[in-house]
Amino acid sequence: MRFHGLFSKEREIYSETYGGKTITITENGRLRILKCNGIIFSKISPNLLFVNEYWDFFIPLAYLHEKPKILMIGLGGGTIPFQLGSILNDRMDMVAVEPDQHMMAAYTKFLDKTPNIKIENAEGSEYISKKKSSYDIIILDAYDQNGKIPIQFHGKEFVSNAYESLNEKGVIAINCIGSMLGPELDLFIQTYSEKFEVYRLDTSYHTANIILICLKNISREDLINTLEEKMRNEKDKEFLLKAYLSSKRVFITT
Repeated sequence: MRFHGLFSKEREIYSETYGGKTITITENGRLRILKCNGIIFSKISPNLLFVNEYWDFFIPLAYLHEKPKILMIGLGGGTIPFQLGSILNDRMDMVAVEPDQHMMAAYTKFLDKTPNIKIENAEGSEYISKKKSSYDIIILDAYDQNGKIPIQFHGKEFVSNAYESLNEKGVIAINCIGSMLGPELDLFIQTYSEKFEVYRLDTSYHTANIILICLKNISREDLINTLEEKMRNEKDKEFLLKAYLSSKRVFITT
C-alpha cells in the first residue's frame, strides 16, 4: 500500500462501494492500479516484472530458497504474489490471508492471470495465532482503508506468534509507509527487535516507503551471500541487490 497520486489518462475498469469503502481499478497505459478510498493498494504492469515502487524490493526474497513456503498477510491486488510467482512459478508455496471478501473479489479482476497461491479469508493476526505451519518467509503488507497498519500487527503477541510460525531460519519482510517515521516507527521496530534482528533497506532513490527485513537465526552476511550468489547474473535486478547490500541494522534505544 502507498499513498495515491494524480494520474492523467486513467481509465476506470472496476469499482465497488460497500461499508464506507470504495475499491477502484484503473488503467493508465500499461499500468494497472487498485485503490481503496483513493489510496493505492496495488500496481501491476501485466507484461512486466517491475512497477518501480516499493513492491519491487520484495522480489529478492524469491531467491532465498529453492521452494520457499511463504505467508502473505494483506493481499490487496496481489502485486507481490504476482512478482514472486513470476520468478518461482510452480516452486512457490504461498498462502495469502485477506479479511475483506470484497478485496479478494477485486484481486481476481485486477490480475489477468492470478498466481497459483492459496487465499484464505481471514484476519492475519488471528490466522497466524492458530496455524502451526512453519514458513520460510512472512510478508506483512497489511493496511486499512485509512492507510494505517492495523494495530494488532504492532503488538508483542503478533510478533511472538510470527516468530514461532517461522522455520528455524526465517525472515519477516514488512512494508511501512513513510508517514510512520518518528516515534510510531521507533516503537514498531523496538517491538520486532525483541525477537528479530531488524534491518532497513536502502530504498531512498526509489520509494518513500520503508522496507524492514527481520531475521530469525540468519546473519545479515548469510542473507547477502545467498542473494549475491543467486542474483549475480540478474543485471536488471542490480538495484534491488544493492538495496540489500546497503541495508543497515536498526537499533532503538529506550
